[in-house]
Amino acid sequence: MTTTHLHLFFNTLPFDKAGAPAEKTWMTWFGPSPFTEYTAADRPPNASQICVQAANPNHTPLLGTGNCAPLPDVTLAFSSQGIDGFFGPGTSYPVVAHLRAGEQALVLGLSPDELWWKVVNPNKLDETYWISTVDTQVTGDISMVPLAEGPPPGATPPQSLGIEITGITTNADNQYVTDFTVQGFTPAYPGTHIHFYFNTFTPDQVGIGGEANRRSHGGPPPFAGYSTDDRPAGATELCAIVANPDHTVVPNSGKCFPLPNLPTVEITGITLDAEERYVVDFIAKDFVPQYPGGTHIHYYFIIFSPDQVGIGGEANRRSYGGAPPFTGFAAAERPEGATQLCAVVANPDHTVIPNSGSCYHLPDVLDVEITNITVDSQNRYVVEYVTYGFTPLWPGTHVHFFFDTVKPEDLGKKGGSTNFSHGGSSPYTGYSTADRPEGATQLCAIVANPDNTVVHNSGNCFTLPN
Repeated sequence: MTTTHLHLFFNTLPFDKAGAPAEKTWMTWFGPSPFTEYTAADRPPNASQICVQAANPNHTPLLGTGNCAPLPDVTLAFSSQGIDGFFGPGTSYPVVAHLRAGEQALVLGLSPDELWWKVVNPNKLDETYWISTVDTQVTGDISMVPLAEGPPPGATPPQSLGIEITGITTNADNQYVTDFTVQGFTPAYPGTHIHFYFNTFTPDQVGIGGEANRRSHGGPPPFAGYSTDDRPAGATELCAIVANPDHTVVPNSGKCFPLPNLPTVEITGITLDAEERYVVDFIAKDFVPQYPGGTHIHYYFIIFSPDQVGIGGEANRRSYGGAPPFTGFAAAERPEGATQLCAVVANPDHTVIPNSGSCYHLPDVLDVEITNITVDSQNRYVVEYVTYGFTPLWPGTHVHFFFDTVKPEDLGKKGGSTNFSHGGSSPYTGYSTADRPEGATQLCAIVANPDNTVVHNSGNCFTLPN
C-alpha cells in the first residue's frame, strides 16, 4: 500500500516503536472502523490498553496522532488520591513506586487476605508492585483476578543494574576523563560492563552490532577511551549504559552527561603598529592562556596547517600565553603567499586541539574571497565577494574572475578572454551560465594590479551552482 494508514498495538509497545524502522510488533490497518484483528489471546500479560496512531506509507509512525483505550476484559485499579506502591502485600515492605491520583494500574492478582492488589507499574510495564484494596477502586470483573502470593516477609527488591556519569574533564592528551559510579555490578570485560557513547546515537544503536558507535569498558573509573577528536558533529553529551556479556544493553540503566566546552581562540582583528608589527586582538574562551606550563596559543601563517604547528613545528609558529593583543610577528616575517594569520589552542606539551582556532586576513595583504554564487532570472552567475586591503577600482587595483579550467598563473596581461576584470562592488554578474566552459566546476577570483598582473595566492574558488 502507498497511503497513510493506521498502526494498532498494545500499550506495552511505546508509540515511537510502533512503526518502522522498529521490528514489526503492530497491526497495519487500511479499513474503516471497527478493527477486529486482535483477540484476547493476543494480549501481552502486562497490557491493559490498545493504542492506535497514523503511519506514513513507509510505515514510519506519525507521532502525536493517536491514543490508547482500556481493554474491556482487564481489571484496573485506581485511587482518587495518590498512594504508595509496596514491594509486597503490606506496609512492612519497602515502598517502590507511587500511583498518582486517577492513574490506572492493571491488576494481576489479589493477596490471600484480600487486602492488597498486585498491579503492573503503569510507568514501567515490566515491573509490578502492591497497593491497598481499601484505598482503591476497580473496574472490570474482579472474580477473574487470581490469588497471588507476595515475596517472603523482610524481602527487598533486587538492586537494579545502573551506571551514572558524575563528571567529565579533559586532560593534556585531549582525552575526556569520565568519572562514574555503578550500582548492582562491578564492571568487568569480558563480563557485565559499560558501553560509552555520544548522544548522537541511541541505546539501541550501541548494543550488538553497534561496535563502531561505542567504547566498551570493564574497569574502575575514570574512563578515558574517547578523545576530543572522536567527538561527532552535533554531540553535546557523553552517555553510558550497562551492557551484558554478549553486548546487549540493559534498558534504562544509564544516563548522559554534558560534555565540557573545548577551549577555543578567535582572532577578532589585526592592525599594524608603528614598528610594523601585527597587533592581533583575540578572545580566548573556556581557558586562560598561560605559557610556559599551561594551555596556550600557537600563532602561525595560513600557509601552514594546524598539524604543522604542534610538536616539532617550532619554526612555523609563535607560542603565546598572555592577554591580548599578541604582537609576536612582524610584517617582514610574513611568508610569500600568506594572506591570513591563524591561531589554535595548544596544550602544555604543544600538541594542538583540533578545530579550536580561527584565521584572520592580514591588513597589509590584498585579498579577495568569493562567499556565495547563485543564478538570477537572466541566467547570470551572481557572485558575492569581499575584499581585504583594497577597494576594487577599474582602472586601478581590481579583481579578475575566471573559471577553474584556467590556471591563475595564466592570468594577467596575457589573460585575454580567460578572465573578466571587475572594479566595482559586490556582487559581480559578468558571467552567464552559457559562458561556463566544459569541465568547469568552480568560479575563482584573484586580485589584479592596475597593469593586470595578478597577486598570487590572493583569492579563492567557489563551487558553481547546478
